[in-house]
Amino acid sequence: MAVLVIVDEAQVRPDYGGTTAAPFAAQIFSEILPLLGVEKTGENENRAQTVMPDVTGMNVTDARAILRQAGIDSLTDGTQQTVTGQLPPAGAQVPEGFCAMLYVTGTDVPTAEDYTQVPDLIGLPVRECAQALREQGLEMNAQGDGIAVRQSPAAGRYAPAGDTVTVTFEVP
Repeated sequence: MAVLVIVDEAQVRPDYGGTTAAPFAAQIFSEILPLLGVEKTGENENRAQTVMPDVTGMNVTDARAILRQAGIDSLTDGTQQTVTGQLPPAGAQVPEGFCAMLYVTGTDVPTAEDYTQVPDLIGLPVRECAQALREQGLEMNAQGDGIAVRQSPAAGRYAPAGDTVTVTFEVP
């Protein structure tokens, strides 16, 4: 059995498969497998639990060594050498063999509050576009005059607060 879960424009940050799609896949399998006669084994219940250490601020090599000692595997989101955040957080109970996420690409782990939804600007004049973007904490790069005919990023996408939306205007 295979399942593919695609999450378009995730509302959760960081928007990795483990935080967006995996919970849906788990729910699908928990409902389908019993119908196919596959019983739950309780495999995770018998696995030893360990506490997630705090490795934020450490060198990646040192952090991985500490996690291995605790029986935890890890992945990073880049090639930088300092851990700026971790998932799960320090102190969380996880089964031995769990794979933790180590964030290294920024100074902080992004949160939903760091992003804003880009409004639909198509059909609006320059002034209304600028106002709509300001209300969302975004900047505008206006190209042309008249009414908005194109925008990038597209309406409904999420962009970091303070980001610039390019809007192309044409006279009707």
